[in-house]
Parts: sequence; structure tokens; C-alpha cells
Amino acid sequence: MLYSSKKEISSLAERKDSRLEERDEDQAVDQSVVTPSDADQNRPDPLEGLDEATKICFLMTHDALDAPLHILRAMYELQMKRTDSFFLEVQKRFDGDVVTTDERIRTLAQKWQPSKRLRSEEQSSKAVDTDMIILPCLPAPLLQSKPAPSDKATEESNPITQKLITNTESDLQLSYAKQRRTKSSVLLQKELDSRSKKAVRGYLHRVNEATAVLYARHVLALLLAEWPDDMPISEEMLELSGPAHMTYILDMLMQLEEKQLWEKILLKVLRGCNESMLATMALTACQFMEEPGMAVQVRESKHPYNNNTNFEDKVHIPGAIYLSIKFDPQCNTEEGCDELLISSSADLQHDRHSFSGPPHKWTDFELPGDTLYYRFTSDMSNTEWGYKFTVTAGHLGRFQTGFEILKQMLSEERVVPHIPLAKVWEWQVGVACRQTGHQRLKAIHLLLKIVQCCSQRDCDLTLLKPLWQLFTRMENNLRVDVTKMGILLPLHRALTELFFVTENRVAELGSLQEYLLALNTEDHLHRCTAQALKNIAAISLAINYPNKSTSLWNV
Repeated sequence: MLYSSKKEISSLAERKDSRLEERDEDQAVDQSVVTPSDADQNRPDPLEGLDEATKICFLMTHDALDAPLHILRAMYELQMKRTDSFFLEVQKRFDGDVVTTDERIRTLAQKWQPSKRLRSEEQSSKAVDTDMIILPCLPAPLLQSKPAPSDKATEESNPITQKLITNTESDLQLSYAKQRRTKSSVLLQKELDSRSKKAVRGYLHRVNEATAVLYARHVLALLLAEWPDDMPISEEMLELSGPAHMTYILDMLMQLEEKQLWEKILLKVLRGCNESMLATMALTACQFMEEPGMAVQVRESKHPYNNNTNFEDKVHIPGAIYLSIKFDPQCNTEEGCDELLISSSADLQHDRHSFSGPPHKWTDFELPGDTLYYRFTSDMSNTEWGYKFTVTAGHLGRFQTGFEILKQMLSEERVVPHIPLAKVWEWQVGVACRQTGHQRLKAIHLLLKIVQCCSQRDCDLTLLKPLWQLFTRMENNLRVDVTKMGILLPLHRALTELFFVTENRVAELGSLQEYLLALNTEDHLHRCTAQALKNIAAISLAINYPNKSTSLWNV
């Protein structure tokens, strides 16, 4: 199929005529491979026993760093199955080329390591990749499962990173595409050089196969972009394995094509596909948005820094498409003499940014790729506060695909009646509770769109209780620190709008009292009532107007 995300090549083994010439070349290797024992065959899968989010983390790290899954599983187990510690360990051991290991990791990894025979068979039958993270489609029963209930919304650990993107998305996309092409050409040249003295016919065949798959995907993208309006898109016509397959194809094309073309494809698909496909596509997009959030790292100098400093380091976050860099408002160095250089290459030449001087010269920016290199130098005299910056990873992965699909679905009048709004609402409330940063803001954006087009029967608005509790904590903190200057954080503004719009919508539906009672605890209602009585009593005493509220005070 043209749109196949992975092209199977195992059928080549059946073509004896094309294999005869390669048999002599591989004979020496085949003789060294022994039949695996029963113990080898029964070794567990490295992904066995992991939840869906952790599996996605493993697969993304495996694809991004080319790290063996059994090595990753051993590192995960040694980190007491904590995902955050696991990512830190992977980052620490990644030297820019491979993930280094020690004897303890290699010994434990043998538990999940496949035999030589199994690895050779897997390599001969696996798909040809084209530098895109494309995970297998989820089974249909899983798509119909409910999201995990959320009793509490996750607190924002780094509210300082919430900001508007300074670079345009198209600039980031072009810069990342250029970086990816450069990286691919270097890797291909490296591979060809290493095989220059060997028979490479089979390898070149795989390169050609991968190139053909890549062109086939471009052909499919152009075909869908120009799909006739009077021709419905059906599962049978495209030979899909199910409606969810269409969502996975959109995810694949989003990573491959420019934004304008992909948006045109999305519109054509949503307006042209059969109505029976829309519900499953919406739920698949919801599951895409459960993709785990990316890590945040902080780098800083001494405050103040030392003279005669010459320090270099890097920040690497596996799976990131771009890195968002935000500087602390106190950043300050001796202008023209003490300088911080940041780049996407080790030689500090590509995407180069330099900073020196007072705080207003330290502007936030985005850098394409998953690795940031930086160098700080100072001369022999005069020092200032120094530097501190926060690096947040962003990526155009499944979360972004799911968000774009649902946003467009909720904007199409033809599509909305066929979306299971109650289920989508439940998923999005869960995403808004579990995710943080920009991902949470995007989930709240979808909740706003659903509220505006739903009826009382469509959505259980009381599911917003964890977000309401988060909102009230933010409001209380704001009242406590009344001297702190500045505007509200984006999350605070987003939650304010969400509950304002929701309250108005519930009032229109005639169930405002039930909604407010469901969001608040009995203890909170008692406190609010007591405070209201105190306020009334204070006003009554001030104007010398005794009433029942003032009878509580003996004055």
C-alpha cells in the first residue's frame, strides 16, 4: 500500500533467484549462528509488563538513539522503574553517538536479550525506516476503553516555562527539516564508508526500498490533498485495517509534510470520509494526546560567576523536535567581555545565539533538534549575576497530531454531530489533569470548544472538579501574595476562561446550582458561607444596622 507506514520486505526471502548471489556473501556469518536454545526462545519481551505510556517512552528512545530495547529495559529496572530517573540515566550515558553501558547493565540486560538467530531474522524481516517515529496501531478494543479517572490535577513544576513561542512554527519546521536532512545524509555517508570494502548489494537494496517508501508517502499526501469532493473516502477504498488507521496515516503525514499541505489533507479527510469513521478517529486522537510530556532541564552559572571562566556543556532530551530556551529575568554579564554562546552543533556554528550584557538583552528563543550545546566565557575583570536558563522539550509527535485533528473536528459543523462528545470530554479532562505546560493549555482549549457546542446530556461537567481545585489554589496564592507584580500565568488565564464559559453554559441549561455543589466540597461551602456572613456583619456594623449576622458578635 502506498500509505504503508512500514514496508515489509520479508517476502524477499521467497525469491530464490535474487538470493543466490547473496548466499555466498552471508555464508560465513550463517555458519557462526547457532540454533537458539529453549531458554533463548522463552526470554521475555523487553516491553512486557510495561504500561502504554512507558512503552511509548521506550520506543521513542529506541528510535531516537538507536538504543537496544533490552539495554533500555535493564536501565529502567535499575532505576527502580521510575521514568524520570530512567530518562536522566539515558541522557547521562548518551555520548552523542551511542548509549554507553557498564557490566551491571549488560548482565541484567541478558534477561531480555534475543538470541543471534532471532535478531538476524528480525533484521531481515523488519520494516525499512525513514527517520520517523511511527508506532504500531492500537487494537480496536483499546480504543474504546475509558481514560483513567483523575482525582487530582498535576501541579505545574516549572510555571516559568509557560510562555508564548517567539519563533513561528514554520521557521522551526524548516530549521528542523534542514537539520534532519543534514543528519540523514551524514549517517548515510558514514554507513556507506564503513561498508565500502564489503559486498553492499543487500544494504543498497534496503536504502532504495526506504527511498521508495518515502516517495510513496509523498504521493499519498498529494493524492489526499487533491481528493475529489464528490468521492467519499472509505476504509475499503484505501484498504484500511479500520477507521483508526486513518488517524495513524494523518500522524505519519504530519511528520512528513509541510504544515499548509497537511492542513489541506486534514480538511479533505474530515469532510470526505464516511460518517461511520469519525467517532473512532476522534477517540484515537484522544489517545494520541495521552502521550507523556517531555522533560525540562535547568542550567546556570554561579551567582556571581568567576573571572577567567571557560565552561562548555550540552543539554540532550531524547525525542525532542525542538528545544525552548527561557532565561531567568536576572541574567546579566559584563557586556562585550563575558558571553554565553548557544548552538545546535558541537562546534557552536549552527543556529548560533550569543548573549552578553544587561537582562533586557537575554531574549527567549527556540532551537531545532534534541541537543543544545553551550559555552560560557569570562575575562579577568568584573563579574555580574551570571546566567540561568530553562530548556523545555517540544515535539511534533502524536500529542500535536491528536490536538490538531480534534481542534479541526470541533470546528466542522458536519463532523460535530458524529463525535462522541461525552467520551471526548472525559478524555480531555483527564489530559488536562495529567499533562502540564503547553500540552495542558491545548487540552483546555479543546474543553472550551466542547463546552460551547455540548448540551447537558453530552458532557459530565462535574468531572472538572480536579481542575477547579487547582484553579482555587492558584486564586488563593494570588490573594496571599498581593504585593507580587506581574500578569497572570497562561494556565491561570486559561482556567479562568474555562470556568467562566462553563458557568455561563450551565446557567443557560438551568443546572447552575447542581454544578456548583458538585465542584465544591462540603467543608469548602461551609467556609465560604461563614466568610459571607462575616462580610455582611462587618458592613452592617459599619452602617449601624443590626441583623441576624451581627447577633453572632457581642459588640
